[in-house]
Amino acid sequence: MDTKRHIEVCALLRQAERAAQEALDGNQDAARLTLGLVAEVRQRTEETPSGLCVHPDCSNELSYAGRGRPPRFCSAECRTDVYRATQIAARALLKSSAIAPTQN
Repeated sequence: MDTKRHIEVCALLRQAERAAQEALDGNQDAARLTLGLVAEVRQRTEETPSGLCVHPDCSNELSYAGRGRPPRFCSAECRTDVYRATQIAARALLKSSAIAPTQN
């Protein structure tokens, strides 16, 4: 969720919280307002998410068609680079733990 949408959703949730408190006090208009605000928050969070590629050196925006899992990478190259980096880091971690003496 991008920053602007996050701020909008948080503001709507604050309004819904206040309206829900008033609804608990018996205010029917507040109950209707709460329902409307919660529905709007749900709609905004379900809108097409967009974000940035997970690759640390990439700032390409991602788009999502609404089917399947949302993408994390903008291209196969970025996905491959991140995979290789994690594999190298894992191997280095295994080597360093194998070299380090065990403490008793």
